[in-house]
Amino acid sequence: MPRSSKSLPLAFRECIVLFFGASTLAFTAWALAGYKEWCLHTLVFGSMCAFIFSMIPMSRQSNGLDCLHANDLNYKRFFKNPGIWFSLFFLLYLCLQGLNPAAEIYYKADGTRWMRELSPRLGFDWPTSVDSFYKNINSWRVTLIYLSGFALFWGFWIGLQRRKSVLVALWVFVISGSSMGLVALLMDFTDTKLLLWTFPSNNPSFWGSFAYRNHGAAYLNLSLIAIGFLFFYYLKKARSRGHSGGPHLLLFCMFTLVLASVIMALSRGGIIFGSIIGAVFFILCLTQAVGNFFKQAGKGLPILCFALLSSAAYVAYIQIDPATVVQRFGDVDATIKNADRDARMLSSCATWDMAQDRLIFGWGAGAFRYHFPKYQQHYPSIMYSRYHKKKGWIGRKTYHYAHNDILQFLAEYGLVGCSFLIALLSTLFWILVRSIERFTSGVLILLLGLFVMLSHAFIDFTLSSPAYLIATIGFYALAAKLLILERRHAAVVSAK
Repeated sequence: MPRSSKSLPLAFRECIVLFFGASTLAFTAWALAGYKEWCLHTLVFGSMCAFIFSMIPMSRQSNGLDCLHANDLNYKRFFKNPGIWFSLFFLLYLCLQGLNPAAEIYYKADGTRWMRELSPRLGFDWPTSVDSFYKNINSWRVTLIYLSGFALFWGFWIGLQRRKSVLVALWVFVISGSSMGLVALLMDFTDTKLLLWTFPSNNPSFWGSFAYRNHGAAYLNLSLIAIGFLFFYYLKKARSRGHSGGPHLLLFCMFTLVLASVIMALSRGGIIFGSIIGAVFFILCLTQAVGNFFKQAGKGLPILCFALLSSAAYVAYIQIDPATVVQRFGDVDATIKNADRDARMLSSCATWDMAQDRLIFGWGAGAFRYHFPKYQQHYPSIMYSRYHKKKGWIGRKTYHYAHNDILQFLAEYGLVGCSFLIALLSTLFWILVRSIERFTSGVLILLLGLFVMLSHAFIDFTLSSPAYLIATIGFYALAAKLLILERRHAAVVSAK
């Protein structure tokens, strides 16, 4: 019978899964968005190690004295989880696409790229893909990205069976994310032209370790969700035990720091969704009468919290150029007024046209950039660079991403592939809903995070960042695991 004594040490299996899993999750904040091959392969290595060590046969001593691990028990955990099955089916679907290419990419001597149609091995009635170079993007590289995220999910779910280890992994993640937010601020203060003061970037509008500030802001918003979840988790624990102390103040400081970094990133979507997260967080604090909680802890705490917020607001005020903010959000107003002519709106329309032509199975993972020009040409303003009075439309625009991940996923994976992802999200949603009565505020923050992730992906290409995608999968696997372990612990306590 499994024992839950806190005096028992963590099993060796759990320690090694925690090491590889937490290290990989922390590295997502520093992996240069996961675009460089060595960064992606490092993430894959760490995730696979976490999964492998959660499953390989080990001695009874390595499985621990708490009896929470056993070779056959861990196998059962793997096969009994519906979310794992949905992720497996999606990976197999991507492999099927990769094994059935319907076109190939080749380059001529002058460097121009061409696409040549092929006869698929399994026929056009099966999922297909584009045979391209791994260095650019192809179905196998996309499969590797998802494998890294899902292996991290599998490793956490099977290899972490103690609340202590799950909380350690969550703390590692929020500390790493907060540190990245602080480093991004320092980089902005020093006006560096290099990512992390070291790596050159083709895009001057980077933030932290991310070459695109939209990706950096999205990652920091995920960190805000993680910090908010832990804040309300510890707040509930402290109140249930009648304690006035705890790590709440530290988490509050981290939340303020990361929120300031999101605002300083000057990503329109990042600021909008970060502001929503911040507003909901502070409203939940008020509804839970956190002020009374601070009062019990001492009069200095609310003063210090107010000082932190004021300091963050002051730093943002003196560092951000108001004209730049007005210009950025003036662009939003212009986008809304001219939505029918906006480049992102038109690219979304072209992506929808592309998706409809192969709605069931999609064009293949990573195939967007190769097939999109056929549909892009029907929208001259996003096909050509400019209009010349005498020559007409001239120049070419290149779209590697649709700036709408939801429609791009539909175009690449089709309804069949997207159905596996929707089923996986549904299992997560069910776990969260079942825990909302016990951890109301924490679960609401997690649900808000899902809404923010999907909403931001609908207007940008945030999920196309491998590091952000892997971090999202890993964090929500940990959060769901913690909620299930808490429910299991509460059932054991009530049965005594």
